[in-house]
Amino acid sequence: MSSKETAVIVGLGWDVRTTTGTDFDLDASALLLNNTGKVANDQNFVFFNNLKSSDGSVEHTGDNLTGEGEGDDEQIKVNLAGVPADIEKISPKTMAVSVDASSERS
Repeated sequence: MSSKETAVIVGLGWDVRTTTGTDFDLDASALLLNNTGKVANDQNFVFFNNLKSSDGSVEHTGDNLTGEGEGDDEQIKVNLAGVPADIEKISPKTMAVSVDASSERS
């Protein structure tokens, strides 16, 4: 990424399940880590139930429960210029995707 980049969007897209069983509900999340590699507060764990980081620099656009529709089904937007100095890392290693209620959706 060049030094001119000011924003990043991480998109998650999936298709509606076409086999037997319940629809998939994938969830995107992001952890804002400090210099000790930890999340300093709950607001810095951004996901469908906490849509913005404490400073507003990282935003989840909302929960898609089925994957229906074209393009990204969930997005995490990062305003790089707005990320506080005490946040050392928001990387692919700290962005996560999980299957909600995976054992019930087999």
